[in-house]
Amino acid sequence: MEIGVFANVTLLEALENRQSVVANNLANSSVPGFQKTLFATEGKLMVDRGPGSVEELRMDGAIQRSFEPGAIKVTGNPNDFAIAGDGFFQLQGERGETVYTRNGEFHVDADGQLVNSSGLVVQGDGGPITIDQELGPFTVAQDGTVSQDGQQIGKLAVFRFENPEDLSKHHGTAFSLGNGDRQPVLMETPTIYQGQIEASNVSPMQEMISMIEITRLFELAQKSIQQSDELTEKAIQAATS
Repeated sequence: MEIGVFANVTLLEALENRQSVVANNLANSSVPGFQKTLFATEGKLMVDRGPGSVEELRMDGAIQRSFEPGAIKVTGNPNDFAIAGDGFFQLQGERGETVYTRNGEFHVDADGQLVNSSGLVVQGDGGPITIDQELGPFTVAQDGTVSQDGQQIGKLAVFRFENPEDLSKHHGTAFSLGNGDRQPVLMETPTIYQGQIEASNVSPMQEMISMIEITRLFELAQKSIQQSDELTEKAIQAATS
């Protein structure tokens, strides 16, 4: 394949992957605690320099997660919680695995346990947080201490990661940690706000600008391929005439 065409084809593939990332960011821009995905492309070109040499052009896409905190918004809902600064809430996954999230949109289920919107149980420093709904409302202090009817009943477990990049996407806004990765540290004095929620760190305006840029690059690459085809066709016609 002509090197110019090949370069533009690989660029189109990379742009398609980047478009998927941007579209996913936009679709989740209103989800509390959602961390956007970043996509960067890197190209490598090697040309034929003689017998036995290798001709290669590769366009790789590096995908990273942005753990920059989103804005904290007041909701007035006592089941909403936001972490100021570092830290992740700890949840128990569907298969008993441990997962982490910045999304503090919780509620009390039929068993009295504090769970997230997917039904995963929120963990305290001594296990699940259980609320006795007959005792009335519960409160959470800024350090995560959970109290009800004037008595402390638990404390939300908030963990800090030395390298959040070690986290892998689990489901929704939850992340998991591999066995070989460095384990998180339980924060003794986190800063938690009840009745508030952390918004996603996605800027819809910036993602729309990225989408426009991708569309323009698509058009330029397609036009370049078309021009290369036309030049090749002319060269063949000239050679055979």
